[in-house]
Amino acid sequence: MFKRIYSLIVCILIAAGMLAACSEAETGIQTSETEAVVTESAKILPDLPATDFNGEECRILVPEPGGGDWEDWGSRDMIAEEQTGETINDAVYSRNLHVEDTYKVQIKGIMQSGLAAATSRMVLAGTDDYHIVTDYIKSMISSITSGYLANLNTVEHMDLSQPWYDQQCVTENSIMGKTYFITGDMILIDDDATAALLFNKKLLADYNLANPYDYVHKNEWTYENFASMWLDVGSDINGDGKIDVDDQFGLIWQNDATIAFFHALGARIATLDAEGVPEYTLGSEASLNAFEAIAKYLYNTDLVINCHDYSSTYTNIYHMLQDPIFTENRALFNWVRMRVVENYRNMEADFGIIPMPKLDAGQESYYHTVNSNTCNTIEIPNSAGIDPGFSGFIIEAMSAESTYTLKEAYYEINLGTKITRDEESKEMLDIIFSTRVYDTGEIYNWGGVSDAVRNIMQQKRDTFASLVSQYEKSVAKNLEKFVSNWEELE
Repeated sequence: MFKRIYSLIVCILIAAGMLAACSEAETGIQTSETEAVVTESAKILPDLPATDFNGEECRILVPEPGGGDWEDWGSRDMIAEEQTGETINDAVYSRNLHVEDTYKVQIKGIMQSGLAAATSRMVLAGTDDYHIVTDYIKSMISSITSGYLANLNTVEHMDLSQPWYDQQCVTENSIMGKTYFITGDMILIDDDATAALLFNKKLLADYNLANPYDYVHKNEWTYENFASMWLDVGSDINGDGKIDVDDQFGLIWQNDATIAFFHALGARIATLDAEGVPEYTLGSEASLNAFEAIAKYLYNTDLVINCHDYSSTYTNIYHMLQDPIFTENRALFNWVRMRVVENYRNMEADFGIIPMPKLDAGQESYYHTVNSNTCNTIEIPNSAGIDPGFSGFIIEAMSAESTYTLKEAYYEINLGTKITRDEESKEMLDIIFSTRVYDTGEIYNWGGVSDAVRNIMQQKRDTFASLVSQYEKSVAKNLEKFVSNWEELE
């Protein structure tokens, strides 16, 4: 009874926080009361039978934070032992309590490193160590290709067409009718790992530049207009005759931004055909256009700083280099994954959130990479020791409830009111999160091709045509093997 009452109180607090945020004019976010409070009758409920699991434990394996550059990329969406007053923690706590109370199940998050190795050990031993795994995309590729994960399309109680799953992830990673991982409202790191741009409003005013939001509203937020805004912003502000980390830049970014710009400009390493078979598209006109555009502006070290160029000097390039440069008003634009935006909650100067630019106005959509290194996913181990239907039931229940707890807390309260500084940023968030990209070729990296794409841009080389030619045969061979192996998976 205490848990039921407590869970209700947490939900009320979350809703109250949203209503309070609506009345704060300085945020620029206007959310109606009907939008803020979701009644039980208005909720989309999962199609699950009334079930009493009699206290059965559901063990969920989650990644722990790493050191240095990885300290922000641990899981914060599964484990919440108590209410702390922190928005995300309390939403997780409320979500977990609701599912536990409704289905008489115990949710236990287990945090550790090396999730792929732990999954393989469990599957090979046929044990029941974990019912659900939330490994990073890049880390779990071996788990998929080795047959260690269940095909979610065949799991009882899971309906991947439901809105609490990221439909773009489902579409772009359902290869030949098989889906081994998903993202969605149950987790946050897929949102955290989504690419975006920030712009410094003080520098915008200092240089009398056009408002980027106006470009978006007129469908003119193109790569050329984006670059034109910062071509005169780079400056040797300390007067030592060279451009280094103490100076001012038009754009600050990291190695991971290379793929993000590649995707934003309409390119893909691979796409899926009508039957869900991967097709290699690196040699397409769209890819070559994206390569040329990137080389045209982003290689200019007098205007652009890549934080990874200084990774041997700074143990954490985000907190020790990227964050200070932006908060000290020494970069007009800042390429980020959304998790980083929270670092600027107390920034003195105002900033705005803006989509990644299109190649040109004719591009049909914006595109925002979900970073495969830092995004974790939802998976079910293919182990004889567990019932995948039980895992699927809990995933469906947690995902559905997360839409009205965790997602609301993250998107509406945490980003939408606590962090963003203007009304337009909320509109930009809608664009960013609705246009996400999961590039099959980048994820599976056949023959090392996605690594090569990153490296050539990080090394500031423009030999793109030779790169495409160099990898054509090796990718074809590896892709043929990949498809053949995929056909053999359950």
